[in-house]
Amino acid sequence: MSFQGKQYPFNVSGLTIGANNIGASHLVAKGEVYGLADLAKFAGTYVKTGGSIMPITGGQSTLENENGVIMHLEGTVNGPLDPSPTGAIVPLAK
Repeated sequence: MSFQGKQYPFNVSGLTIGANNIGASHLVAKGEVYGLADLAKFAGTYVKTGGSIMPITGGQSTLENENGVIMHLEGTVNGPLDPSPTGAIVPLAK
């Protein structure tokens, strides 16, 4: 992720692909982050948003964490990217 001119690597655990809830061991996705004024608020547990800010199609998903940070992700998969029932965990890599 790029924030204020610096790159910050991060990982996501707890995402599934499509209606069959297929787990992904490795996935490359790109996207946009909204509502991030403080880098410390990026890490957290992301859940699928109720009101999407962008249309969802195959390989896309909009997720929000407990700090109000929203990620719209697009991967090269056939089906939506969904968090597990407990959410997708996103820590910043060290």
